[in-house]
Amino acid sequence: MSSVASPARTFRRWLIAVLTGVLTLLTAAPAANAYPDGPWIVPNKPYVTTGQWVPGNNITIGDLADPNVYAENGTYYAYGTTGGGRNVPLITSKDLKNWTTNQRYTPPKTSPDGRQVLNAGDYYYNDALALPGKWAMRQGSCNTSVSGCYDIWAPSVEKAANGKYVMAYAARTTSTVNGVNRFCIGLAQGDKPTGPFFDTSSTPFVCSDDPAGAIDPDLYKDADGKLYLYWKNEGNASKATKTNLWVRELNSSGTGWAAGSTQRSLLETSVMKKTGTWDTQTWEESVIENPSMVQWQGKHYLFYSGSQYSTLDYRTGYAECDSATGPCRRVSHTPVLSNDATWGLGGPGGSNAFEDASGQLRLATAAWRFERAGYETRADGNCQAEAVFFENSTACVSNQRFLHIGTLQKFGPNGLLAAPKKSEFAWSASVKQPAPVSFIDFKAGDTFYNETMWLAHTGVTAGWSIPAGRQYRPLANVERGAMAAFMYRLAGSPKFTPPAQSPFSDVPTNHVFYKEITWLKSVGITTGYRDGTFRPEDAINRESMAAFMYRVAGSPATNSTSGFPDTRTSEFQKEIAWIKDQSVTRGYGDGTFRPSDPVTRDVMAAFMYRLTQKTPLMAKPWPGA
Repeated sequence: MSSVASPARTFRRWLIAVLTGVLTLLTAAPAANAYPDGPWIVPNKPYVTTGQWVPGNNITIGDLADPNVYAENGTYYAYGTTGGGRNVPLITSKDLKNWTTNQRYTPPKTSPDGRQVLNAGDYYYNDALALPGKWAMRQGSCNTSVSGCYDIWAPSVEKAANGKYVMAYAARTTSTVNGVNRFCIGLAQGDKPTGPFFDTSSTPFVCSDDPAGAIDPDLYKDADGKLYLYWKNEGNASKATKTNLWVRELNSSGTGWAAGSTQRSLLETSVMKKTGTWDTQTWEESVIENPSMVQWQGKHYLFYSGSQYSTLDYRTGYAECDSATGPCRRVSHTPVLSNDATWGLGGPGGSNAFEDASGQLRLATAAWRFERAGYETRADGNCQAEAVFFENSTACVSNQRFLHIGTLQKFGPNGLLAAPKKSEFAWSASVKQPAPVSFIDFKAGDTFYNETMWLAHTGVTAGWSIPAGRQYRPLANVERGAMAAFMYRLAGSPKFTPPAQSPFSDVPTNHVFYKEITWLKSVGITTGYRDGTFRPEDAINRESMAAFMYRVAGSPATNSTSGFPDTRTSEFQKEIAWIKDQSVTRGYGDGTFRPSDPVTRDVMAAFMYRLTQKTPLMAKPWPGA
């Protein structure tokens, strides 16, 4: 999660401070309904959807950002970024569908290093992180009797070899550059997964030489028992440096670095042109963050988020890694989770991958309520001037990022991941769980079926809806307009504002694929025909498809001419040779390519599936790469 400050977030802090100030008037053992409904992580209450919310019952809804799931003995523990009056809110589950807030407990009045636990007298105390390190800055104007009062982001928990539990967390600390918020990473220790966790360090564990510090820690224990810490340098927050996702091995107790270990970069943003400017032609934009490593079915996967967390453009992607310490490579440039109204997912990100008790690969993510992304409120901060959030709730800028648990599967011969089931529950009674995508005219066993299902579950294709169901029409020819839409979505639907005036005489601004076609032109993938047309309804032939794919891959340097015997006179001989070398196409059984033949939709699915694993999907070479 980016640490860029915003007026909305500042207002949220003010609102919580006001609410906590009111709560100081409560007795030592307040009535069950004393806390305002909604924002507070009240002990031992259901974590529910808004459709289940009942005013006055103090059940907890929403706001579990940057979820991290740790599993032990049949129980799943989900930790989140500061919220609900807690440094680290914690909810638990037995089935990944029904969640309950951490039980109330009486913490020590002082930490192991003798510091006072700020809200130890709170009757509803259930904070997983009782006290961060001395270096962590407290929130201003915070009531220490009912709130942890620290700004803790993206906590992660693992069990060390000595039986202790380690929590890695990010906290705000003193800035080294005026006007730049700075975060660093600490390690806390606990005797149980529920806490309390304490960090007795006077200095951060990881801070980075980045002006904005380091954030988004992730702990991962490999099959050999080695413990690793992942994080990102905050780069994008100060527009000063690229963002890297880093890893380094910890010692067996999780208290320091392993002897002889070194810090390694696993992934890097490549879209920053120069200091302070951005290139937004990929779905990641200028940001990659929230690393989450998992090993599943013999492979290591590094999940991460891209774009700005406070928007509906926030998304989750992944890379494959050779080991826990890399090297890693993007094998698909289409995110596995993105904005999806049918599933109630608004900008899903800050995700955490884990294997459940049945061996399925799961993805815990936080998604916005669509109309409230970024904790939006009125500029004047007046909640009453608009509809009060959650009916009778007194909090109008909280409880807007909901926990979702998705299920990932492998598709196609290369095992690309997609999410046919994106959430175990819907946050609103009006949002029903849709069934995974299926087509009535395409079934398992059909040629290129698995590749097509991958495209469908990543949102690249939706097919046609008819009364009897949804069709894919695998043998239909691909029109040029549809090809533009496929390429745009395959690249992750990057942020783009189409021009007010069409660059093509035959593509009106109200064309169904106007945005996609003009994006294709804006990044140099197509110039159209010499007469100024694009001809969106024409079927695309195989040689033009090769050219489109070569350009969307960045027009990589190639001297290859080893194409096919029937492409030697094609104006796209180089492009066809390149997609052959990349195994995007194998041609026909007789050794031909047939460049003038139209491309059918089933073959198009196979081409796109193969292309996305071969090279960065961007219109031009990545700046700075």
